[in-house]
Parts: sequence; structure tokens; C-alpha cells
Amino acid sequence: MNWDAIGAIGEIVGALAVVLSLIYLATQIRVSNKVAQRDSRMNLLELANGFWSGTADSPSLAKVRVKLRQSTDLSPEENEIARDWAQHVFFLISAIIIAAESNTISRATNKVYLDGIERLLKEYPGLLPIVRSLPEKSGIREGFSSGWDEFLGILNKT
Repeated sequence: MNWDAIGAIGEIVGALAVVLSLIYLATQIRVSNKVAQRDSRMNLLELANGFWSGTADSPSLAKVRVKLRQSTDLSPEENEIARDWAQHVFFLISAIIIAAESNTISRATNKVYLDGIERLLKEYPGLLPIVRSLPEKSGIREGFSSGWDEFLGILNKT
């Protein structure tokens, strides 16, 4: 065997090693992305669960929720509690939109979450004006992103 043949075999083995390394790397990246997506979905679920368990554990919020459901006037203290609750709703919405726009959650999952937010706002009509004011106060307007546009559409039709 001459040196040219040995060199060619070496190049083939080297090229094969590079291809196998790239396949391995692609597999590892795919697995890593799936784990990151799963973790992100779990974090979103924990955030939503924390939101609801926090509302269930608060007697002062329970009284305010009754008034928000009936759209009755709130005292200054109750208004502060309602604004705090609305801010939590807004944070949850923000997390949902970020997860959807980063493709961490599917379009169908995003719709489930946004439908839940829409039901919440219909169930508590007194909360709606407070939540409506938050995107603009945060600098979020129509055209900010497709996710926010979808949510602003929900706010406008509710």
C-alpha cells in the first residue's frame, strides 16, 4: 500500500468521524431543547398553579373577588388588592406570551391558557378595566408582538 492510499483512507476516516460527531451533536441539541421546553412548560404550569393557590389562600382577596365578580365599588384598600391581583394576572399573561413566542408551548396550549384568562376576565368584570390598563402602562401597544396583539384583541372583545 502506498502513502497516497493510506492518506486517502485517513481522510475518509476523518470525514466519517466528523459526520458522526455532527450527528451526535445534533441529537444532543435536540434532546437538550426538548428538556428546556419541558422545563419551561413546567415552570409556566407552576406559575399558574401558584397564582390560583395564592388567590385561594387570601381571605382579603376573597372579599375583593366577590366585589369584582359583581362589579361593585371597592374601598381604597380593596382597590389596592384588586390592582395587585390584576398585576399577577398580567405577569401570568406575560409568561404565557413569552412561552408561546419562544415556541416553548404549542399554539393549542397557548390558546388554552388565553381562553382561561378570557374566562377569568368575564367572570370578574370589575377586574377587566384594571387589567386593560396594564399593557399600555408597560409600553405594550398593538403591533408590539403577535402574542400581545392576540391578547389585546381578547381585552377589546371582552
